[in-house]
Amino acid sequence: MQAVATEPPGYMGPPSGAEIAVHPSGDFLYASNRGSQTITGYRIDRPTGMLSVIGHTSQGVNGPTNFVIDPSGRWLYVNNSTADSVAQFAVGPETGELTPAGRTTPVSPLMMALRHRD
Repeated sequence: MQAVATEPPGYMGPPSGAEIAVHPSGDFLYASNRGSQTITGYRIDRPTGMLSVIGHTSQGVNGPTNFVIDPSGRWLYVNNSTADSVAQFAVGPETGELTPAGRTTPVSPLMMALRHRD
């Protein structure tokens, strides 16, 4: 149906996607990119299933391996593996745009290693 890039335009390094997830509303899809250090957002056209890029978020993203969207859909939390932290982003309810919430929680390297064993 469609092929879409997860890396931002102009990125020349190796691609290194890690995770994708659909927003609880079903209107947005997100992908983490370890190569470009970004979270890419897409709007999902429900009738066709086609994706259009919302944007590439890099502020507060450092080695994004996995992420989670809270059940309310208001927040997205990114596991910054190279920064040993979890960063919080507000999700725009109408646009799907990610905005850094200004909250980053340090996580010990040991806890990160244990998390990745599962």
